[in-house]
Amino acid sequence: MVFPYVPGSPGGYAGWTVPMVLSPGTTYYFAVRTSDEASNESGPSNVASAIIKFEDMCVPGQLPIAEGEQIYWLSTHSNMNPQFIQLIFNPLAVQTGEMQLVTVMVRDTEGNPITAVTGTFITDNVSTGPVSLSLVSGTDIDGTWQASWVMPDDTYCGRYEIRIQAVSASDESSITLAFR
Repeated sequence: MVFPYVPGSPGGYAGWTVPMVLSPGTTYYFAVRTSDEASNESGPSNVASAIIKFEDMCVPGQLPIAEGEQIYWLSTHSNMNPQFIQLIFNPLAVQTGEMQLVTVMVRDTEGNPITAVTGTFITDNVSTGPVSLSLVSGTDIDGTWQASWVMPDDTYCGRYEIRIQAVSASDESSITLAFR
């Protein structure tokens, strides 16, 4: 690709930002060609390369996740039991030392009581859990479960996963939501 650059004053500093989204794990090569007012063009300069690391892509406040509390309607396989219906939380509220509230609606289609709902929370470098969710409304057959947790470090940049597991006499099931 060729990206035009209009220089500043002679002898001054020249800087340029790559006007495209770079992918982590990809090697990019860069070279420079110059031309003068008479359109005389130089050959390419020495070629520089760089491998973009995931951590280099982390820019606070620029995550591709919607702000505020989000409601995720879950579609689970029809023979999965217990079934997950809905997950509610704010993926951008994940801050070191801040309380994160997670709410999940779960039902057992065979009418057996759900005996445990747990969550594991995974960020870039840390896994927290399992955290037990408590029944806050409805019944243990068809109800809403909730838990809160605190992120133990500040490594959240782009990888955030929630794994929820539910257990009843019918079976055991789990679902993972990943946000990047």
